[in-house]
Amino acid sequence: MEKPAILAVDDEADSLEKIVGELRSRYGRHYKIMGERSVGKALRWLQGVRSRGGEVALVLSDQWMPEMTGSDFLTRVHEMQPGAKRGLLIDAGDISCAGTMLQSMTFGQADYYAAKPYRPPDERFHHFVTRFLEEWAESNRPRFQLVRIVGEQWAPRSFELRDFLTRGGFSNGFYEVDSEEGRNLLKLIPFPVEQFPLL
Repeated sequence: MEKPAILAVDDEADSLEKIVGELRSRYGRHYKIMGERSVGKALRWLQGVRSRGGEVALVLSDQWMPEMTGSDFLTRVHEMQPGAKRGLLIDAGDISCAGTMLQSMTFGQADYYAAKPYRPPDERFHHFVTRFLEEWAESNRPRFQLVRIVGEQWAPRSFELRDFLTRGGFSNGFYEVDSEEGRNLLKLIPFPVEQFPLL
């Protein structure tokens, strides 16, 4: 199975080289890192990933490119890869696109924006990328469950247990007692379940 992908798009060769270099150095072991200078090539590459059933975790795009703006490109990305996180990249100190960035986030064209990496290692850039990858993994990767609760959805005790575990920072999963997963979990208990009341 191929690694989930991170795609960076910037028409300026030097800028793209820095972005891809930062991504490969930190994330290359677990993600396929791609860089494209052309929006058209990037869209064709994304189409290829989709046709193979691959995953795209994150797409980063420069805002000002000759073929189309980064906001418009990221809108197209969402149509092709709705689960991918999308970030606009700007040059540090460029205040000319402040209105465009806010508009892009307001209308759902981008999830957030960040300054392009300046000098490696650029920890601010990595903070931005890592936050996106955490959000993507939360929705697209199975989570470890320290505790699994089998009970009735609206039972007060079920709610109390889930609330207590979540507030305490314990990873947990809830399974309806009548669901297939719930029944399978109950079969794993080494003693008769009838000895204990259901939640």
